Amino acid sequence: EYLTCAYVAKDNRTIYCKDDNGYAHKSVMTQGQRDFIAEHFASQGTHDQSNWIAITLPRELTTGDGSMAGRMITGITGTLTDALNPAMTATAMPTMLENVDFTPNTFITCNFVSENWDNPNFFFVKPKPCEYAFVTWALWDAESDCFIVPSHNNTANLNGSFSVNLGLMDYPNITSNNPADLYTDGEAYQFNAIIMRKSNPTATRGANEEFTVYPLDFTSNNIITNITKPVTNDATVVKTEYFNLNGMMLTAKPKHGIYILKQHLSNGEIISKKVTTK
Repeated sequence: EYLTCAYVAKDNRTIYCKDDNGYAHKSVMTQGQRDFIAEHFASQGTHDQSNWIAITLPRELTTGDGSMAGRMITGITGTLTDALNPAMTATAMPTMLENVDFTPNTFITCNFVSENWDNPNFFFVKPKPCEYAFVTWALWDAESDCFIVPSHNNTANLNGSFSVNLGLMDYPNITSNNPADLYTDGEAYQFNAIIMRKSNPTATRGANEEFTVYPLDFTSNNIITNITKPVTNDATVVKTEYFNLNGMMLTAKPKHGIYILKQHLSNGEIISKKVTTK
């Protein structure tokens, strides 16, 4: 079997590889939907919907091996160690073949939730477990401890969020595994990442998250300028809505449990956040 090696982890031994668009249960755009990513991000062509796998090699890659990232590989044998987020331990070093023209998928926060219940007219392809991807237009919200959709230019009224884990980050100056120590509240970011499926994808943030995102890099290039939290000191709430964690609108404010509070402001901004009551 032939695979494309898309990324070599910082340990120089774990590689993230994909087949050729062979995922069995692809995300399919329904009639009347529009592809939001294709419309708004020029770098995204056809969505790649491949099977991904993390392969632990028998030894670390060395300079003498040459660069494996971006190469087709074959001769992969080994033992499967994880089925949820496919992973295997290889029994032999794979054979590297020619370079492959590969562009990772572009994702925003909306891609990581079960459905975009604020605007179902848009199509978002679902990430695949162990996928190497480019994540953009994600604003860090310290209150909910996750990335959310920026209000800036969110004319489609999209909603979504994802949590992150810094365990795979290849950045030498990171001394904390706490995302709050790295990201600044109200700033928007973009980065390369590995996507992992949650073993228990319950709603823990402002949407029904199915994945954890593992950012891989952090430099000044990761910060998207001119996108910040809106200043709403002069705005007033003109409409308040409540949703359960499956996206269904509620008729009244819940007295206990976890729910989504959605506030429409007089300046046109919309604020969505998770609320916990006891």
